[in-house]
Amino acid sequence: MKLTILAIIIILSQLSSINSAKAANPRDIRRLLETNECSGCDLRKANLSNANLIGAVRLVGH
Repeated sequence: MKLTILAIIIILSQLSSINSAKAANPRDIRRLLETNECSGCDLRKANLSNANLIGAVRLVGH
């Protein structure tokens, strides 16, 4: 019984770490794609590999 509870706790902790590694905020991604600017957006972990970002404003440190 204790091993089952421990296994459940381990699985739940792994699932919560997976959920915390999700992509950036969808509103930020949409804003970037629609306006080519997203000052203050957190786009870490965003998959922008197929995005057309020609002419996008790059603001470093924001």
